[in-house]
Amino acid sequence: MELGQSLEDYLEAVYRLSQKQDVRNIDIALLLGRSKPSVSVAVKELMEKGYAKKDSRGNIILTEKGRKMAEKVYGRHLY
Repeated sequence: MELGQSLEDYLEAVYRLSQKQDVRNIDIALLLGRSKPSVSVAVKELMEKGYAKKDSRGNIILTEKGRKMAEKVYGRHLY
């Protein structure tokens, strides 16, 4: 399933940030230079599509499906 460039960017951001820290919407907004409302919409869409979820503290975590897709996107952007 294609996500589109914008959602791929958000997915990759969650992946990259999660390597170092707990991920919240504000972290994604700062990394990508996007507004908090646009991040909220994108994260909600990633959650609806089964790529991400939130833990009990509100941190964004990738599902297995999300992690696999994010690794693919990240790998494409490295080269």
